[in-house]
Amino acid sequence: MSGRNAPSFSGKLRALLRSGRPQSRRQRAGGLLASGADRREDGVPFVALVAFLILTFLTGGSSRADVTSLVILLPAAVLCCGIAAWGLRPQHLAAYRGPALLMAATLVLTASHLVPLPPALWHALPGRELIVEHDRLLGFTGLWRPVSFNPAGTRDVLYGLAVPLAVLLLGVRLGQDRLARLLPVVIVFGCLSGLWAILQFAGGLDSIFYTYRVSNPDVATGAFANRNHQALFLAALYPLLGAFATSQPENGTRRDSARGKRISALGIAVFLLPLIIVGGSRIGLVAAMAGMVAGALFYATAVPRERGGGRGRSVFRVALGLGAVAVAGLLALMLFTARTAAFDRVFQASSTQELRFKVWPIIAELVGRYFPVGSGIGSFVPVFQVAEPDAILRPTYLNHAHNEGLEIALTAGLPGMLLMAAALVALAVWTRRAFARGGTEKLAQGGVAVIMLLVLGSLTDYPLRTPFLSCVLVVASLWAAAPQARVSPGEKKSGKLA
Repeated sequence: MSGRNAPSFSGKLRALLRSGRPQSRRQRAGGLLASGADRREDGVPFVALVAFLILTFLTGGSSRADVTSLVILLPAAVLCCGIAAWGLRPQHLAAYRGPALLMAATLVLTASHLVPLPPALWHALPGRELIVEHDRLLGFTGLWRPVSFNPAGTRDVLYGLAVPLAVLLLGVRLGQDRLARLLPVVIVFGCLSGLWAILQFAGGLDSIFYTYRVSNPDVATGAFANRNHQALFLAALYPLLGAFATSQPENGTRRDSARGKRISALGIAVFLLPLIIVGGSRIGLVAAMAGMVAGALFYATAVPRERGGGRGRSVFRVALGLGAVAVAGLLALMLFTARTAAFDRVFQASSTQELRFKVWPIIAELVGRYFPVGSGIGSFVPVFQVAEPDAILRPTYLNHAHNEGLEIALTAGLPGMLLMAAALVALAVWTRRAFARGGTEKLAQGGVAVIMLLVLGSLTDYPLRTPFLSCVLVVASLWAAAPQARVSPGEKKSGKLA
């Protein structure tokens, strides 16, 4: 380098002094305003998301497509999608690429089943032989048809996906603090659904608090139309209660506040268990036991051993003992006084349970008949009715397979099975990452536990087809897949994305 272009020693010194000079008052104010703007950036999406979750909680407790409340919920979901898309940036979706890709693939696969196909291609698809023969006899050889045997049902599913999509688009715009604030929101929803169930129980079979025409009026279902969905949602709160009991306030940790969280979490846990039992859901009981184990492990691995905190721990142990005694007393009381139908359902095989065992082999046979394309998303009812044996005919119809793996394999074919496998792989990745750091990832661990419990419930039912539980799944996925490192007590927050 020539001497003319090389900086002089005095120039280097001035540059060094300038870089170390304190910022002016205007510069400092500008930085504070910028950080305040960053904090306010997710304020509107957070308020919109909470408001939409409230609406979904009140109107999205049934999986049926003919529920009147969907007239309000679905347009609101589309509106929330528009609100979320207004300020959405590519980095928002990139930070949550796992949930975003799974949602995009689900939308594309569902929409593809509505695309009309040429007659020659459609006739070549497996499982269409009966309709091909009808076309030949009636002369309808030039009709273009979509993959789905029930295009109206497929459109309902596609429209219904606007609900979890709205939660996803609003959720990816939230910072980590805002995302963590959804934890008590979900817990409050569970408490309200429990209170709702108590009102139903007190009002009897004709209670006005049964807000869905097609429901289980013999037991309390809370904000849902199905007893299993109510029980699974309440059971999913147990790991969240464990995460909530160990969470720390934003501005430092006070022993009184931490103790209050632990006692309130214990009280809610005691409150929920009798409601799950009275609901008479076997899968709900299994999920509740798994959830309580997960919540207890989250708490046991995260409670700090504070100096001088012996009194607080003693108080909590006394409260834990009283809670155990209260639960035992409530269970004993219900065994003698509660509705017999609920307990008969827990300990005896019902007609619905026996029907599942009868129809699953039939559905498995249908999977091979329509493989690899499938019969079309949302087409389960008419496809099963065509193959339904006379021996299991009854006044009511089978609305779902009561096993999500079988129904996805039947209606979505090989692409749906690959998408389901990709979702399980993503769950495994989130689980490994959430538990890699031990006690510092409680929110992510709680999200993983919620997803696992909902997957468990999907083995014998269809909880994720309920709009509100699909929203809970998306929120749990955001917790599990959150890219920013969580903060344990004493750690400094990092704004970098993983």
